[in-house]
Amino acid sequence: MSRGVKGEGQNGGSKMVAVFVVATFISIILVDGALQWSKARKHKLLQSPSRESEAGVQLTLSPDRVAAPSGLFFDPGHTWLSVDASGRTRIGLDAFVPAVLGRIDAVELPPAGKVVSRGERLFAINQAGRKAYFITPADGVVTAVNANIERDPALLKADPYRRGWVCVLKPTNLATDVKRLMIGEETKDWIRREIDRFKDFFSHRAVQHLALGHMMQDGGEITEGVLELLDDQSWELFSQEFLRDETCANR
Repeated sequence: MSRGVKGEGQNGGSKMVAVFVVATFISIILVDGALQWSKARKHKLLQSPSRESEAGVQLTLSPDRVAAPSGLFFDPGHTWLSVDASGRTRIGLDAFVPAVLGRIDAVELPPAGKVVSRGERLFAINQAGRKAYFITPADGVVTAVNANIERDPALLKADPYRRGWVCVLKPTNLATDVKRLMIGEETKDWIRREIDRFKDFFSHRAVQHLALGHMMQDGGEITEGVLELLDDQSWELFSQEFLRDETCANR
């Protein structure tokens, strides 16, 4: 009888810890969301409404084009993670990679039930036979995938933070994993640095491939989709340097 009572106490304690962890994450997200909304509202009041780009105008890679919503955690490998009230996590691809990648022909999703550890390959996207792999930002078990992006891979670029999510993960080490991720202003600063870093990366490749010069507009701005024109070696270098794909680096 005493063993049963002790087991119930341990289970109750574990549940309380899990509830506390989830509540902490939700509080962080709510506070960050409120701060970002306030800043965005002030900015909107100071700026006149912007007009949509005219048809046929090439879009350039800029922080505004790949801005991320508040309340999401981001991994340096360009995946994001969200946490709901139940502790379930949803994982997706940020807007930066589809912007530089261009066309997405297919998405390879992980099977339900797959066990993954932070830093391992989780899913891949395909363009003309070439693949870019993305690592998981957290440990866990895949419990569901977004079949819509298999049918319509363009959702990854058109709506990466809502309809273009990739999979649902049941986390096994969430409290530790989120400490390694970015949120809020930290994410904005990181995206700016990534864009500058990609400009340097692309400029170096463009010197080697003079035909790429027209993809760099006046003022040093890069037009979207430039990775479509790069060779396989450049794809691998991009995967190593920006997607943190160590498997690619070890080949």
